[in-house]
Amino acid sequence: PSNVYGSGPQMNLRHMES
Repeated sequence: PSNVYGSGPQMNLRHMES
């Protein structure tokens, strides 16, 4: 799942907030 957003969980949070 993390790979789908970017390279980590932090990016995932940023994507979800966006």
